[in-house]
Amino acid sequence: MSMTVSSNVGVLSSLRSILENEKATHATLAKLSSGKRINGAQDDAAGLAVAVDLIAQLTSTNQAARNGQDALGVADTADAALGDSTDILDRLDQLAMQAGSGALSDSDRQDIQVESDALTSELDRIAHATEFNGAALLSARASLTYQVGAGSVPANDQLAITTGDATAATLGVGGLDLSTQASAAGALGNIGAALQALSSTRATLGAQANRAASAIDDARQSAIGLAAASGSILDANIAEETSNLSRQLILGQAGISVLAQANQDPKAALRLLG
Repeated sequence: MSMTVSSNVGVLSSLRSILENEKATHATLAKLSSGKRINGAQDDAAGLAVAVDLIAQLTSTNQAARNGQDALGVADTADAALGDSTDILDRLDQLAMQAGSGALSDSDRQDIQVESDALTSELDRIAHATEFNGAALLSARASLTYQVGAGSVPANDQLAITTGDATAATLGVGGLDLSTQASAAGALGNIGAALQALSSTRATLGAQANRAASAIDDARQSAIGLAAASGSILDANIAEETSNLSRQLILGQAGISVLAQANQDPKAALRLLG
């Protein structure tokens, strides 16, 4: 082996190894401090591209779950109001039956009529007051569409909540006349039809609510899978990185020792000159 003083290849080689190890140590420290395996495109460009796409899908899926929750809220709100309206119709049916009794006087039926008018007014109040985030649900037939999938195919990615008009006039019970036995008998038919209409609307809402709940569950399950997939790409393996750091620190110390030894070689050549 030649001995020189102007060029110390051993020092240059040791220094290169030290710098490479230092770079690797910095990268490992960045992963441990951030908890991420990929902190920049230089760490894994292809992995970062895939992870970015997965995260975008995850964000959309989480929003789909929230949209589904809104749809479920609409169905539940409308159904709760229709439950109150059904109770009112049940009471109107009872009053109509009572008014049809021959044992009542005209004054008794007048009292029944007062309650009937109040109840039909309450039907209208409920219909007009039932809203969800400003959208009227029961004062007219409403159809609200929610995006519950990441695609653009309505049959697969959208969910519609359809309500019904629950005003007294639409139900056919506006201006009920319970002042006579004959009119009370006629009112029973109208009330029965109204009850059937509300039952049909509530059945539709129940089916739509179940579909919204299923859409929410599906979106949440998909979100779990997407989070796991992106995490497997982005998240650092702490045990592995800790092991890497220990190895790099040992290599760093060894490199410094070798560099110090390499710096002694020119001195040996100088001793030959003496």
